[in-house]
Amino acid sequence: MPMHFNWIMNYIVICLTFASLQTPFETKVFKSIKIGAKNGQELAGEIKSNGMIIGEWTKDVLNQKFPVGIKEQRINLVAVSVEDLGFRRGARRDEIYSRAKALGFELCPSEVGPQLRLQHLDQPLYEWLVIGMRPITSSDGGFGIFLVGHGHRGIYLIGYYGDEDYFWDKDSRFVFVQPQKSR
Repeated sequence: MPMHFNWIMNYIVICLTFASLQTPFETKVFKSIKIGAKNGQELAGEIKSNGMIIGEWTKDVLNQKFPVGIKEQRINLVAVSVEDLGFRRGARRDEIYSRAKALGFELCPSEVGPQLRLQHLDQPLYEWLVIGMRPITSSDGGFGIFLVGHGHRGIYLIGYYGDEDYFWDKDSRFVFVQPQKSR
């Protein structure tokens, strides 16, 4: 292939990517939740006592020194598919996070996973939400992010692939924080 053809194709890809970022991106707040004031062990206990399914990786992570906010606060969350973010064939986690940040969303504090599980009791059957967060390492070195789901056996909080090179399907839905607008 001639060298100028590669340059033209790269230019077209860059233009299409930029155009998708410029498209108005309308999102509504998916859920407003409270975070803070509970440690990981309390969250794990509450999830278990409510009959929810909690994965082994998740139990391990919550029973470590799990980072939670010192004060209670309310945050707004958005849920967007990988395709909503402009990736028609799917994307890696690092690409998804970069696009979400470019659109004004923020990564979730890690406690959003367990808090959303506890506060999203009306989750539709077969809905699976990936928490857009920095990955956490478990005591055995397992590296993951939270997945809040509702399957045929019940409602779940489990760990899922934390590797930034993992390729997420276009239909995967990620949860991010929508920053509060200044008044």
